[in-house]
Amino acid sequence: MHELMETLYSLDKLRRSLTHAEWKQFCLTEPIGYPLHRLLLQDPATRMVFEHSTSELADPELSGLLFDPSSGRDDSHSSVNDFLSYSDPLLAINHRSKYMADYVDKIAVRVGYPPDILMVGDAKRLEVDLSQTIVQARYNKYIVVNDPDQLITFNQRFDLAIVPSMLNYLDQDRALELVFWMFERLKHGGSMLLALFRKESPNSLYRTYMEAFLHWFMEYRSDEEIIALFDLIPNAQIEDFQISSDPYCNISYASVRKNKN
Repeated sequence: MHELMETLYSLDKLRRSLTHAEWKQFCLTEPIGYPLHRLLLQDPATRMVFEHSTSELADPELSGLLFDPSSGRDDSHSSVNDFLSYSDPLLAINHRSKYMADYVDKIAVRVGYPPDILMVGDAKRLEVDLSQTIVQARYNKYIVVNDPDQLITFNQRFDLAIVPSMLNYLDQDRALELVFWMFERLKHGGSMLLALFRKESPNSLYRTYMEAFLHWFMEYRSDEEIIALFDLIPNAQIEDFQISSDPYCNISYASVRKNKN
């Protein structure tokens, strides 16, 4: 555990001194040769995440595997377990599931009829499984889109659109387009909820661990960059806009409601 933390503090300091491109190049070429990296990959959960963490599909299925203390680690991997279990990212991911489920139920009550719901992300995503609207099928339509480019061809309109994590794997330009197309697919009075990892998290060691040792890269955004995702939407079409953070300052939530006219 001491070696892991000492290495992470050094790497975290290095990450903050490099550009994003320089840091990513470093991660893809240097840490893989560390004896510590080979030791970490002996942990079965860590190895599985390392081998599959190159796409949006890794989140949250593999994040659950990585951070879950019951993911099959034995005592020889207790230091990895101690570091990851009960970490801020785990708490934030668990909070995200409940937050988004509660939001779905709140919107369903507000519209007053079985809503049409659009989720952009992996079809196996479990983010809204706690929603009673989803569990009890109290909706008119519930559509999951895995490929954001499909939205360009959509003619359907929705009361609610949600993005649990896909935006974390799109650069700012692609994310800007996705937010615009989702807003365009809302009915008048419809709502949209986005979840995005924060750039200003209080403990960046977990980000450094994921990038240096797992090659798991995401887009981390400041509040200003999150607000800028709505730049293509005319202000006159927005009735309400809110941005907030989870209690762990790891994930931001941006919600917007389309005007009723």
